[in-house]
Amino acid sequence: LGQGLQLPCEHGSIRFIPSAAFARSGDTDIADLPVKAPQLQGAHTTVAIGQSLYLKGYRHLHPGMRSAIELGHFLTKAGFPYVAPTLGTVEYQDEGGNQTTLCLLQAYVENQGDFWSYTLDYLAHFLDECRASDNPVASPAMAHHAYFVLVRTLAQRTAQLHQALAAGDGDPAFMPEPVAAEDM
Repeated sequence: LGQGLQLPCEHGSIRFIPSAAFARSGDTDIADLPVKAPQLQGAHTTVAIGQSLYLKGYRHLHPGMRSAIELGHFLTKAGFPYVAPTLGTVEYQDEGGNQTTLCLLQAYVENQGDFWSYTLDYLAHFLDECRASDNPVASPAMAHHAYFVLVRTLAQRTAQLHQALAAGDGDPAFMPEPVAAEDM
């Protein structure tokens, strides 16, 4: 990927396309990094390479740009700090010029999962505690203070994401569009 190689195939080529962020990611020798066993997740397989890289291989392939990759490229280029930087892609290009993304490489970001799963676990734990205790629950503000702090942070990050998207940064695919009456 770092070399931007293009490998010829019988009916096209496989292209390794680094993003501008790839060069800024450092000169890590990946041969020495441990590889975490692949995990199947819906339409892709993921592999963590050390605590530096995250490789997603797509198993359900279709021609055209994947919106998640397009969004990742845009946010990485815009310097949005709350997203794993997109470092590059591996794509198959057929003889007609149609592209199919095979893999996505991102910077690895340690995390504890998604907020939806966290919320479901939090609520299950809270309700179990309520059922097991004869004591009345403190005021919601007191009982859920730590959770509300996380919700506030999520709301701030969501607002910051929308501000980054609204900026457009000259990319026609991400320029804000006016809302017309027929859109409503």
